[in-house]
Amino acid sequence: MVFRRFVEIGRVALVNYGPDYGKLVVIVDVIDQNRALVDSPDMVRTQINFKRLSLTDITIPELPRAAPKKVLRKAYEDAEVEQKWASSAWGKKLAVRTRRAAMTDFDRFKVMVARVKRSSIVRRELGKLRREKA
Repeated sequence: MVFRRFVEIGRVALVNYGPDYGKLVVIVDVIDQNRALVDSPDMVRTQINFKRLSLTDITIPELPRAAPKKVLRKAYEDAEVEQKWASSAWGKKLAVRTRRAAMTDFDRFKVMVARVKRSSIVRRELGKLRREKA
């Protein structure tokens, strides 16, 4: 099978364009072949084009079609969507990206200095290992 992620009720997706960029949403209903009704505990239910969604591996099992906000919020918390997202490689990468974007000039300098120190320690230890081997 070519595809692993399908558009389905309860599929968690990431909004990749528009005013809700970067938010995790749950597909609550499919409107037609181009649009879905999405909702999240911290946003208003809205329709969005599939081109603006990136499907994730996370699903909320047995979520009823067009579930009310109360049911969605409980299922969202029971499925631990936020924790699963934060522990996924994709979520970690986006968290690092936002953290780096929020860095000040001095923070970037401190990171650079720490990287130089780390590389010098690694180089020194590698040199020791080479001398022992030779």
